[in-house]
Amino acid sequence: MTYHLSLKVVAIILGLLGMTGGLIAALRPAAVRHILIGLPRNFRAGAIAMGIATLWTDILIYNIDLTEMTQYRAWLLIFFAVLGLMTIIYLPDFLFSRAMGVLLLLGAEVLFSATFPALHPARHIVTIVGYVWAIAGMCFVVAPYLLRDLINFFHGSDAATRRTGAIKAAFGLLLIALGITCF
Repeated sequence: MTYHLSLKVVAIILGLLGMTGGLIAALRPAAVRHILIGLPRNFRAGAIAMGIATLWTDILIYNIDLTEMTQYRAWLLIFFAVLGLMTIIYLPDFLFSRAMGVLLLLGAEVLFSATFPALHPARHIVTIVGYVWAIAGMCFVVAPYLLRDLINFFHGSDAATRRTGAIKAAFGLLLIALGITCF
């Protein structure tokens, strides 16, 4: 177990984030669409997100047990720091999409670590979210234009943004309810 967060805490935080984002999208669809449509190619947001992903990766490498790779910890820290910096410098197109992919992969591990020791059958909802994040993260790293296409599909109009936001808010509310009552 990499992270020591309970499923209750993870479900409530995930639910609050989803509900907040969903409510904002449902109540202010034009503003949300304007931000989301420009996000995949936004270099500044991509550089910040890639910096966060690189820092998160290095913190993980520093803190986890690497077993037979422990002797190479310092080299791995340097390698991933340089890799993050080189990604920012040499892959500026769709940088935010790639960084979002890495963050989704790292976030999926948080969800899996929380669901692993839990026994309640509803834990599978959070596990499925983790798998969706992992698959989406891999796709966004390999084919970053897919984030742009998904944003255009789910936020093509104000009505679509409103509908997507309402669904996200309802799912966030479900996760909060599960976190409070079941986990």
